[in-house]
Amino acid sequence: MNAVWVLCLSLFCFCAFGATVSETSIALPTYPYGDPDPVPATSKTYWPYARYDRTSTTSVTQDWNAVVLESDRLRVTALPGVGGKVWGAVDKVTGREFIYFNHAVKFRDVAMCGPWCSGGIEFNFGIVGHHPTTAVPLPYAVRRNEDGSVSYFAGNTERICGTIWQVEVRLKDGDDFFTTRTQWFNASPLEQPYYQWMTAAYTARGGDPEMVFPGKDWIGHDGGAHPWPVDKDGHDLSRYSGNAFGSAKSYHVVGGDERYFAIWWPDYKLGSYHENAWGEKYGRKIFMWAQSRAGGIWEDLLTDTDGQYIELQSGRVFNQPQGETYRTPFKHPTFTPGRTDVFTERWGVVRDYAEIEARRAKDVRVERPVASPEGFRWDSAYGHYLAAQQFLRGELAIRRAKEECEKALAVDACFPPALDLMAEIAFRQEEFAAARGFAARALAVDAYDVRANYLDALACEKLGVRTTALERFGLAAYSMEFRSAAYAGMARVSLASGHAEEARGLARRCRLVNPLSVEGLRLGIAAAEAVGAMDEARSLRAQFAADWPVILLAPAAEPPPATAGWRAAFDRAVRLASVGRDEDALEKLSACGTEPDDWVFYLYRARFQKKAELKAADLAEAARRGTDWRIVRDRAMFCQERNEHAEAERLTAEGLRRDPDNNVLQGLYAQSLYALGKYRACVDFLKGIHVLPSEFGGSLTELWQKSWRELGDREMAETYPENLGSGKPYPEELRGAD
Repeated sequence: MNAVWVLCLSLFCFCAFGATVSETSIALPTYPYGDPDPVPATSKTYWPYARYDRTSTTSVTQDWNAVVLESDRLRVTALPGVGGKVWGAVDKVTGREFIYFNHAVKFRDVAMCGPWCSGGIEFNFGIVGHHPTTAVPLPYAVRRNEDGSVSYFAGNTERICGTIWQVEVRLKDGDDFFTTRTQWFNASPLEQPYYQWMTAAYTARGGDPEMVFPGKDWIGHDGGAHPWPVDKDGHDLSRYSGNAFGSAKSYHVVGGDERYFAIWWPDYKLGSYHENAWGEKYGRKIFMWAQSRAGGIWEDLLTDTDGQYIELQSGRVFNQPQGETYRTPFKHPTFTPGRTDVFTERWGVVRDYAEIEARRAKDVRVERPVASPEGFRWDSAYGHYLAAQQFLRGELAIRRAKEECEKALAVDACFPPALDLMAEIAFRQEEFAAARGFAARALAVDAYDVRANYLDALACEKLGVRTTALERFGLAAYSMEFRSAAYAGMARVSLASGHAEEARGLARRCRLVNPLSVEGLRLGIAAAEAVGAMDEARSLRAQFAADWPVILLAPAAEPPPATAGWRAAFDRAVRLASVGRDEDALEKLSACGTEPDDWVFYLYRARFQKKAELKAADLAEAARRGTDWRIVRDRAMFCQERNEHAEAERLTAEGLRRDPDNNVLQGLYAQSLYALGKYRACVDFLKGIHVLPSEFGGSLTELWQKSWRELGDREMAETYPENLGSGKPYPEELRGAD
């Protein structure tokens, strides 16, 4: 009887005093975005996702499903419908937000696929940010934990690279912080780009915010190093006010304690910090919009009432590499197949500046080279290989990677790293026999070349050469780097060969190496069911549900799409083009002739046509079969390429009669007016439109300025009308001068 009372009392205390998690609805003014582009964007980094080209200037009130985690000290809100992100966090002791809570959902063209909104903590995985699913609903789950804490999970399978991610947000009574625990699994059979950043927003109000980032250098996206926190011109970059010059800022701070960063608001007497253990996160980035109107305009674009924000980001690598950063020490790392990374971060409140001072007093310095050695030969076999590797690891730029690999092999025809990379490229392009050829040359140099063995095994698996595949996977398993993926490969081959008991054992080996291997669990379930070990299969399913509560347990091999006729050819062409085989794709598309009855087909095929008359015919056929505004866009752009500006003007004018607020068509129409010398008509038209800008450029301000210069009005040529999507920059950033 006493035991029963103890149990009841425990349950009462758990319910009465533990943190809570609830699902509710929050009504927020929402500026929606348009429909996805149905034409496959196989030449773009974000494929197989679609792009959303348009967002709205007017809001509607929308009820958003929200998950609220609340303790005695903090309240954390998440919106599963907006990329699963943490939407904001409040310190209940002071009543202040310590993670920026945007009271408007204002989608703008900032992310890879277009729509993005500011605020909260965004989870980024894949190639570059902001990730393609940042504005769409994601699977989620909630849970009460035995220790009295509560959890919210969000996750997804990222389709560009085939990796699986999940973030758990956990809150407990008594804590002045919440944690995020991330699991990230490379479910693809190949190495993939390694990009993971948590993008957190903090208000720029509260006095002159101070960014507390230990370190002695900051590096840019290009990998170039600069002094931190005071620059060569004496600006204190760690103060918000110290950045009142130039364009938007991106500082990746290095050379200090990588476990910590913070922000302090002097007027609020409050701060917010981020903390992680050694080895968990290395990247610490600050992003700020320019404090001129060039950046100030984004405050108006991204919120209604909450003011400008600052992004403080944590990453798994030192910086977010772009351009020729591979020529610096800060390259793109790789995510090996079958690997699961797990890391935990703490996001908390600081109510006393003395805590920051105490942390600063314990600051450490980390010695790290920030520049490449002089004399490195980029024209050597290794130099070309390294460039190829970085093109592939950075943005899966298969064509450029292949070109650099060929240059490496021209210098040294038997250079194993380049042969391995060529085998990977051939496998990605579904040229499996060619992949085997490159792997064979590498294995002729070194029989134990891990990558060559692994890639040859993958190609053999695709070609049905199963015995050789098993041997090659076994040799690849000599390396911890590929061991989990190699055991999974052997399990797949054994299962396909009808050796379920053997596959069962190999799947167990895979899970011993990586207990969080989604592939190991899937294969283990399939093998257990195949041998009738149903209790084991149920146990593995329960383990999967506990480890990955928001990830779907899909079959190990998805069936091919059930298509026939021209649609089958179209699907195959899209696949070929997505891996850089444009000529083969065009051959498939050309064989379809005029049989297809879908405008999407003709608009897609037109982009591959090398002869102008064939492209014109496809664009005309698309126009006969559809009325979508994208048809007008592509036809007008084709006319502009051929200097047929009068026809481009006619097409876009007609399109705007149907869709008068279409920013894309407005821009093409204005460009046509300018090209025809109709400068007065151009500026008059530009005065009457409202352009929502893109972070990637695309404002019409430059066209406005050029038109006024042609009209001889230099004063107007130096203006920045904000209805065209850009505010005036600081003087040193001024554009449009002769």
